[in-house]
Amino acid sequence: MSNVPIDSAQFARVLLSSLDARTPVDLDMVTRALKLSVRGVNATGFLGASFPYENRAGGIIRINGNILEAGRQRFTIAHEIGHYVLPQDSISPTVCSTREIGLPWKESNSSFEREVNIFAAELLLPSSDVKEIVSKQPLSFKTVETLKERFKVSLTAAAFRSVEVTADRCALVRTVNGIIQSYQPSASWRYQVFTKCPLTEYTLAARILKDPKTSTMRGVVEARIWANDRRDMEMDAQLIEESLYLPRYDTMLSFLTAV
Repeated sequence: MSNVPIDSAQFARVLLSSLDARTPVDLDMVTRALKLSVRGVNATGFLGASFPYENRAGGIIRINGNILEAGRQRFTIAHEIGHYVLPQDSISPTVCSTREIGLPWKESNSSFEREVNIFAAELLLPSSDVKEIVSKQPLSFKTVETLKERFKVSLTAAAFRSVEVTADRCALVRTVNGIIQSYQPSASWRYQVFTKCPLTEYTLAARILKDPKTSTMRGVVEARIWANDRRDMEMDAQLIEESLYLPRYDTMLSFLTAV
């Protein structure tokens, strides 16, 4: 791929504008306009694949038929549209696994896959539209549910997007099987969060895992049980933690907001 920087979000905005698309984005309309055929296939080992025709005169998109969640299906299709739309040195098929089509979308090992994910996020969750909603109410999972329904995306994608655009000093932490995997900070968040380690017992997230019948909790916690930037953190600093358990994926999402 060329070393010339790609503004993948701008590509998504231009595409939406050229099609006069409204939210939630009609992906059938987008793929028809691009002459892309989309079908689900029963397979393992991949989430999505794209097979462009010569000279980009249309192509084929295949998504794993075992993806049950509609929002996840939509993000996978949007990702593969990105592979077709964004400029590359050569036209070639792509096969993408969870490592390429993942969250947070800026953490893929491939720089181009990161750009494709950013394209997909902007296509489904236009930053200006999301910011308009987020700016009118405190950031919470109630806000995220509003985004999920409005844009027809997964709860996790809506949560990550809300943190990207909010003016609040907050972060979203994603925990899988009790291990903190990643976090998405807002622009004004100044702490570092422990990753690749188990939740500490003092977090509300850990309390939920001990009693999964309680799927969500919200309260004030000490910042040091989440943050490890000791140089800048006051030892008595506090955070508002709101954690939500997604049992289907054994995943915990936690909003951390500076008090």
